[in-house]
Amino acid sequence: MLALVALIPCALSTDLALAQEPGAAPEAEGLQEVTVTAQRRAQNLESVPISVDTVSGESAELRGAVDMQSLATILPNVTATGTGTTSIFIRGIGTTSTSYNNEPAAATYVDGVYMPSVFGLAGFPFNNISRIEVLKGPQGTLFGRNTTAGVIQFITPDPQHEFGGNMSIGYGNFNTISGDGYVTGGITDNLAADLSLHLDDQTTGWGTNVTTDNDSYLQRSAAARTKWLYTPSESTKVTVALDYDSFLDTFGTQMAPGSIDPVDHVTTYLGKYITVGDNNLSDVDQYGASVRVDQDFGGLHAASITAYRTVSGVIAFDNDRAPERFDYLWWHSDANYVSQELQLSNRNPGRVEWLVGAFLYGNVVFGSDPRVDTGTAVVPDEYRSGTANQSTRSYALYGQATTELFADTKLTLGLRNTYEALKAEGEIVDAAGQAISGPFLNSTSYQPWTWRVALDHQFQEHVLGYVSYNRGFQSGGYNLNAPGSAPFRPESVDAYEVGVKSEFLDKRVRLNLAAYDYEYKNIQVAIVPGGSGATQIFTNAAAARSRGFEANLDLAPTEQLTLSAGLGTIDAKFTNYPNAEGFTINGTPYLIQNAEGKHLAFAPPFSGFVGGNYRIPTPIGDFVATANLSYNDTSFAGPDNVLTIPAFFLLSSSLEWESQSSKPIGVRLWGRNLTNTYTYDGRFESSGGWYQVPGAPREYGVTVLKQF
Repeated sequence: MLALVALIPCALSTDLALAQEPGAAPEAEGLQEVTVTAQRRAQNLESVPISVDTVSGESAELRGAVDMQSLATILPNVTATGTGTTSIFIRGIGTTSTSYNNEPAAATYVDGVYMPSVFGLAGFPFNNISRIEVLKGPQGTLFGRNTTAGVIQFITPDPQHEFGGNMSIGYGNFNTISGDGYVTGGITDNLAADLSLHLDDQTTGWGTNVTTDNDSYLQRSAAARTKWLYTPSESTKVTVALDYDSFLDTFGTQMAPGSIDPVDHVTTYLGKYITVGDNNLSDVDQYGASVRVDQDFGGLHAASITAYRTVSGVIAFDNDRAPERFDYLWWHSDANYVSQELQLSNRNPGRVEWLVGAFLYGNVVFGSDPRVDTGTAVVPDEYRSGTANQSTRSYALYGQATTELFADTKLTLGLRNTYEALKAEGEIVDAAGQAISGPFLNSTSYQPWTWRVALDHQFQEHVLGYVSYNRGFQSGGYNLNAPGSAPFRPESVDAYEVGVKSEFLDKRVRLNLAAYDYEYKNIQVAIVPGGSGATQIFTNAAAARSRGFEANLDLAPTEQLTLSAGLGTIDAKFTNYPNAEGFTINGTPYLIQNAEGKHLAFAPPFSGFVGGNYRIPTPIGDFVATANLSYNDTSFAGPDNVLTIPAFFLLSSSLEWESQSSKPIGVRLWGRNLTNTYTYDGRFESSGGWYQVPGAPREYGVTVLKQF
């Protein structure tokens, strides 16, 4: 494994952590310290032997990352894809999903609460976020749900007793009105609360449906979150959080250039942002509640996190992508999730630092009619209805300890045992109510062991080196979109990593390097078997390997200027995948005897970014200029490595004026995708031909901000 060191370049690179909030000049001695909770306790980023990217919420917005899809533009080796959903791939590991019960391979947490739904993530707004942390690699020990790709954590501010807040209102092209507000203050001597509100309403689409003569690619989102902080004593802290958000996305799919729709044998690509047939729709509401109790006693700290979440909505697709209604898919489904986590750790660790915990998780994913097919291509009787549900029960015990073996050398050992039980039932019926498939009733269970082993050494005061070995797994499940189809099994990743974290030149330079080697087994892959109109299902490929490196660099050459850059490489290929599925440009399926040596989908060989933040003090206030240029290399949409996702650059920038008062007002000019690059939220190959969903074109606007 130490041979991986040879992969680490000496070239300049990146940490996406702008080490300070945008608009805040670095301290005279250099970059500010960055605190992360990658090991479930607050620690300095440079002392954690894990590959972590972190960025403040405001900095992410200034650099063009305003949702899960755009977050990937400021992260090396991270890719986002999805249509009505959002799936995150980290270092080539991830899954695409169009079923409510399929959970992401990169787990998302908000203030320690798990967000299980890829439909919910599509509309998750980045309002009132203090910090975003991205942990790369399988997280098989400390985090609630085991994951194979990594963890994305959103940390929001705690309520304050002193009254304060901020608000903003903006207007952008495509008749987009946006607004955010945050207020916090004390209720009693030991009770404080806050309220965060968000609205984004786009009334003009950036595309046209020539069949209906209506706009397509319209979005609307609204969200509210409140936290209540009760501190009856210095050793007790109780936080109650409630949130709600609603997301509506009206979008269209296009045939890829050169592909002719196999249903009507006529429809093809008509031009940028032009669609035909019925618009697709994602209309999702979600709400949640959580209670966190933190208790210190003696030298110990105990934490309890109890959470409930509901995601409900309608998802609709024009599955034939032709002007006439041959096959239109419609889901209505509800998903309920509950979790309970208990932790115990030593508060003032000496030679040994430890944490033990338990995680209990359950869900019920169901719907009265989760899938309906209508249209002339649907037989019999031009109507099919699929009803299915799945319930999951998961219980885990875990622990991790770090001890100092020798001077400046530490060993970390972590172990977790998880038991999961899944049940699913459902059937498909025709218009007369006669069963076409099913009814079926199935159950299965797993009990995997996962772990972490890491060795780190402090070579100098600001130079840390580490090696680690982690195993993580991703739960399996049933294909609720296709009741009666075979279940997909859990996947696992064994990850080997070596890294260096360093700061020098009086903390004006921060350089973090990491190289990794993954062994990826029972890979969950999405396929579309059968004829036109068939349903996407999950199955398992045998094995793959992903290797690469990352480099992160922050610079603070002056008190007014900070620079950041990041690059990453991925060499992710199947090592064994017999009978892989491919499709010709016009939808003819064919089997690949073995996809060994083929690249994994959505794994660009190279990605990176460069960014900067420059503050200019003037007698009338401060001007702050921010820019971010990202690049993603060419990647593939399927295991046959034929349909590509072309390489692209994205440029985002903002210029803000801020008054000099103690409660400043500001005006921000902003732009995303300023070069108007034609990108893709997703490209797909199937029995319906090759098709695609374009990403947003150039967006720009103005926002007025006020603190109070």
